[in-house]
Amino acid sequence: MTVTSATCQPINPKLHFQMYLGDQQPSHRESASATSCRSSTSSSSSSLLTRAWASSGASWLRFSHAVTSSPRSRRLSSQLLFAGVALFFLHQLVLDRANRPLQEPVSSVASTPSSSLIDTNTVDVGNNRRHDVVSVGVGDDEDRGDAEEEVIATPIKASVEELREYMRHYNKILRMLISKRTRAEWAFQTNTTDENLMCRLKGFAKLTNWQTNEWEDHISLLDWSILKTVDEPELRRMYEFVSDLGSKPMEREKVRQRNILEGEMTETYKDAEVCPFNNQHCDPHEDETWRLEQSLKKELKRSQTRKGVPKMEYIWRTWRDLTGKKVRNQFIEYVRLSKEIVDAMGDPKIKTQKDLWLEAYESPEIEFEVHRIYEELRPFYFEFHAFVRHRLSLHYGKDIVDPKGLIPSHLLGNLWAQKWHDSFGVVSEFPKALLDVTPNLQKLNYTVKRMFEVGDQFFTGLGLIGLEEGSPDCLQLSMLERPRDGRRVNCYNDAKDFMLTDQLPGDFRIIQCASVNHADLILAHHQLGHIQYFMQYVQQPPIFREAAMPGILDAISEALTMSVSTAKHLKSIGLLEEHFRQDMHTQLAFLMREALEKIPFLPYAYLMDLYRWKVFNGSIPIDRMNAEWWKIGAEFQGIKPPVPRTEEDFDPGAKVHFLRGTSYIRFFLAKILQYTLHQALCEAAGQFDPSQPELMPLHECDISGSRAAGHKLMRLMQAGSSKHWKDLLFELTGSRELSAKPVLNYFVPLRKYIRGYIAAHRVHVGWPLPSDSAS
Repeated sequence: MTVTSATCQPINPKLHFQMYLGDQQPSHRESASATSCRSSTSSSSSSLLTRAWASSGASWLRFSHAVTSSPRSRRLSSQLLFAGVALFFLHQLVLDRANRPLQEPVSSVASTPSSSLIDTNTVDVGNNRRHDVVSVGVGDDEDRGDAEEEVIATPIKASVEELREYMRHYNKILRMLISKRTRAEWAFQTNTTDENLMCRLKGFAKLTNWQTNEWEDHISLLDWSILKTVDEPELRRMYEFVSDLGSKPMEREKVRQRNILEGEMTETYKDAEVCPFNNQHCDPHEDETWRLEQSLKKELKRSQTRKGVPKMEYIWRTWRDLTGKKVRNQFIEYVRLSKEIVDAMGDPKIKTQKDLWLEAYESPEIEFEVHRIYEELRPFYFEFHAFVRHRLSLHYGKDIVDPKGLIPSHLLGNLWAQKWHDSFGVVSEFPKALLDVTPNLQKLNYTVKRMFEVGDQFFTGLGLIGLEEGSPDCLQLSMLERPRDGRRVNCYNDAKDFMLTDQLPGDFRIIQCASVNHADLILAHHQLGHIQYFMQYVQQPPIFREAAMPGILDAISEALTMSVSTAKHLKSIGLLEEHFRQDMHTQLAFLMREALEKIPFLPYAYLMDLYRWKVFNGSIPIDRMNAEWWKIGAEFQGIKPPVPRTEEDFDPGAKVHFLRGTSYIRFFLAKILQYTLHQALCEAAGQFDPSQPELMPLHECDISGSRAAGHKLMRLMQAGSSKHWKDLLFELTGSRELSAKPVLNYFVPLRKYIRGYIAAHRVHVGWPLPSDSAS
């Protein structure tokens, strides 16, 4: 199969811009047609490799700077991260599959690189506006990042109406390309073949290629200054979202190198297999091994006895040997490239990678706000840590868990000690009191589909949009259970907006692989929360059809499941007997399970980014990266490694989000927002009074049936990202500041119980910091 390379004609700025102001359809890069796959056979690995990289690699590289250059782009980071990692995997795939048939997407946007000569023109663009432009010829797209020179241009002045018309067309094409990309993503997730991986990658590349070219050919050439003098907040916000999608050639090359590193580190993580404890020198190619999802988590949970401590220590140590230790040198190179990328940007406001990550929140105070919230939570966390440490010491013995010291991190039921809920059976005084309606679901012959139908009724009861109105085929088209036809699928919980239209009904779908049990019933409501968000902001322009800030989508869905999880709600839908009464034991068991999952995660999420911020600014030297990781872990979480560590180890690299460059502050803020939203909705429903938090306990609030709460939620979701998240927060709560107070209000009964336990057992609160926290 041959590869056809396109050539690009010199750009006429007048005609290129006016296509958006008249009836002409976008040509070359802007035109779009239906995405489809067709069978083709590659004649050699080199031709396939060339085709794959030519169609996706170069365009992605030119846009990948968006991950590191604008608030808008922070919201695209998960998509761009996929492209970086997938391109690395694609390279491996191509070498393995070069001589086998594969599906290749037909181009939905023709990619035509650039002109062949440097050509300086003065072009009349109408209304006495003149534009000086330098066109730089660089050959094919894949060479463009290395050879391109700066474009020196006088911006084209445009009226508000012309800018509005341009953005209307921008959004029209954006929706088409997002829709096609989403269909390719869906095909891959529900049938993970090599062919569908190629389709998915190319669907993404077509979108990013178009976005990059739009910036180069239009956005960067237009004078948007008129928006500073007129009352056009929506148009001005659109411009802010798209204004920083450009990059310099040197930045692109560094971004390319860094994303290859991310792909290599992630591949190391993905391939890690631990030999079983009773066969520690196994042959991974021949013998049974333990992988992360399938086995390691289960082995940790089932080993929570004094006799099982050596096995937990072995799993903890070996996982880090196979992941973090192997990528230490690559991460050092990653840090160096990140600094060079930031330096090349030349933006005085962006000094390190930290500043790029925090730009997503459109708030210069966000770093200080996060630290303030942590300080508000700190007293509760210290008491909670003391309680958990005491219970672990009773269970494992004082020789293993010092009742006044740091908690060994391998004993908390989680490889990274970020969530402790798998230690509930060890820690709780009331492990048998935990509420579980699984037997009743099965007794009532529930199906997975029925769980989602019950969830849909929860939303209509709030006066929100039901699936019958908003997406009649949602449950039929979704993948709610693991297929039984032998297909390999990605069962990672997800929800998709196919963005086919700007009105209802629309095409929205769910991936869950659910079973009939308590946990999946709650998760079904969470997933439907995503669908509700999609349906509510369907009339927004595509550029605003996303959450207002990183993490808010999950925060909304989690806030809603807090009502669904209550005994009051479960009884109202017939899943608890009418005579059921929640006593103190079941109440405390419920809160303890919730706290073990959420409370330790908050300092962990903070320290994940705090550590990297310090690495990026150089305050953590390369020769102390591991020691400083454990020093920060000791300070913020009160934990320690179970075995001595050295600088040959690299324990933060045992977490995939760390290797992918995923900022963790988004998860910290999502948890805080979850409780903030829950409290605000409960106040609207008349079920909580913040001045008397014990009168109507926040953890017992169930907003189902409250049209007042539903209306508040509807206003928040309908805005999408068209408004600043702090403006939306003010509309919901009356304050523009986040606080830990709703978290503390929710756990009032548990805090009271823990304080009583600490007093009764004379439990020590706090921990000493060792001189070297890595030993």
